[in-house]
Amino acid sequence: MHTKMARIVAFLSTLLLAFPAQAVTFWEDDFESQLNAGGSGPWDTSQCVAYLGVPAPAAEGCVQPPAHNNPARTAQAFARSGTHVFERSFQKPAEGKGVMITRSHPGTINVWIRFWYRRSTDYQAAQNGITKFFYLRNTGSGASPVWEQDYFGKFWLAAQFGGSMFCPTSNRFDGACNYYSNTGNNPPFAADTWYCVELHTDLGTIGNADGTIEAWVNGVKTMDHVNVPMMASPTSLVNLGNYVQWGTSGSSYIDDLAVGNTQIGCGAPPSIPSPPANLTVQ
Repeated sequence: MHTKMARIVAFLSTLLLAFPAQAVTFWEDDFESQLNAGGSGPWDTSQCVAYLGVPAPAAEGCVQPPAHNNPARTAQAFARSGTHVFERSFQKPAEGKGVMITRSHPGTINVWIRFWYRRSTDYQAAQNGITKFFYLRNTGSGASPVWEQDYFGKFWLAAQFGGSMFCPTSNRFDGACNYYSNTGNNPPFAADTWYCVELHTDLGTIGNADGTIEAWVNGVKTMDHVNVPMMASPTSLVNLGNYVQWGTSGSSYIDDLAVGNTQIGCGAPPSIPSPPANLTVQ
């Protein structure tokens, strides 16, 4: 009887998480107001101290890391819109110690991330293929997916189940499963060029292989995993970790970051003013 009741409660919990009140964009950030300008958000930069040993996090983030660590900060460089971007700069090859700044959002099991991405000419993701990018953080010990980049810059997802489930990519029961680009439509990111990247993670239902993992670059689908295991126990994703760890050299930048529970889209490209009409050359 107790087992049956527990199953019913778990099922109802999944329904409540899977069907939020409405499809919305939770927030957007163009980084013009820095990360923690008022000392209370919108980003939590406290891990600048915990992970990097910075005496006190500045408004723009982790700006004074030791030479062997990876700064995470806003910077006035190559902005797609406005004047500021979020910069990930890698100071030392294959350095594992990094930092994560976080920003909360309403609880959901269905997370869409949209951002514009650019890399420097000398940027190189980690040779071990686990350059961290976004950590989808939960309320406890449940599922907690991490979006990462491989050595060639392709985005992939490490799905941490929050329990044991069968992983189709490793063909065994495990606590996590890696899902990689699988459409064949994933050209390398050219340097000094802005790309619109969309990442989608739907945890599905508890204990079932019904999750979804998708990614697009400039509207071209690069990942398409459906009916995959993602969640072993009840959870709710409530926090986006902007995760800077593992990298070989150079910098990458993001701008116009948005998070929601529905597809946000890239929007129209910046308009180029038309030349005035009826001009004559003297």
